[in-house]
Amino acid sequence: MKENDFDIMDEESSDIEFIEDFPLTTVKLKGETKQLKEVVNIKIYKEEGVYFAENEEIWIFAGGDTRESAVESFLEQFESSYFHYTETPPWELDKKALKVKEIYENLI
Repeated sequence: MKENDFDIMDEESSDIEFIEDFPLTTVKLKGETKQLKEVVNIKIYKEEGVYFAENEEIWIFAGGDTRESAVESFLEQFESSYFHYTETPPWELDKKALKVKEIYENLI
């Protein structure tokens, strides 16, 4: 890493405004509300006028013009990812994806 890289990272990180950790306790799957067995924390932040909602553990990174639209996008991706990982046979997933599959399977 070059000496200047730290300065660049500091400048970039100063543009990020942390908004909140949002605790997700329920989700809609195929129109039905499901209670999660564990809380999924959604990190919400704003960068360059765009809101982001993410959870690295389950590989969801969503964005929007408002906090609400970012969270809505996150929830849509959650539903899509949930079915993708839980319905994909284990032999078709790599090691990291298998871990994500296990997390999804244990959430509901």
